[in-house]
Amino acid sequence: MNVNLLSDTEAEQLRQLVAQSEHIVICAHKSPDGDAIGSSLAWKAI
Repeated sequence: MNVNLLSDTEAEQLRQLVAQSEHIVICAHKSPDGDAIGSSLAWKAI
């Protein structure tokens, strides 16, 4: 099963964008479940 949502080029572009950013807002949906919280924390770790 292929779980890659981004191509290698898209992933690299995203990495560069995050690295160059000074401020990033991380949001989850209303009444977040464990997946939403875990994803938000993972983005913060990046």
